[in-house]
Amino acid sequence: MATKAELEAELAQLRKALSEIKNVTSQEDVQTDTAATQAAASGLFEEGEFAGLFHQALEDLETLPHRKPVLTALGIFFVGYLFGRSGHRG
Repeated sequence: MATKAELEAELAQLRKALSEIKNVTSQEDVQTDTAATQAAASGLFEEGEFAGLFHQALEDLETLPHRKPVLTALGIFFVGYLFGRSGHRG
């Protein structure tokens, strides 16, 4: 059976690894967001304004569940509610 000191040491190692992963992930997100923003900005002039905005909106929708899962769940619930209410008569 593991002692309390061993468990605390393992917990400290896991917390350190988790913080390193979060730092790497947040840096990748910043780089991805920057690259996507630059690509979208250049796309506004190359493909037309609507196509660039549409492309940017699709990218935002693709990353939304990972960045804001509660907001995504509420949005899905709201859309389902609207569809459900639109089928009722009377």
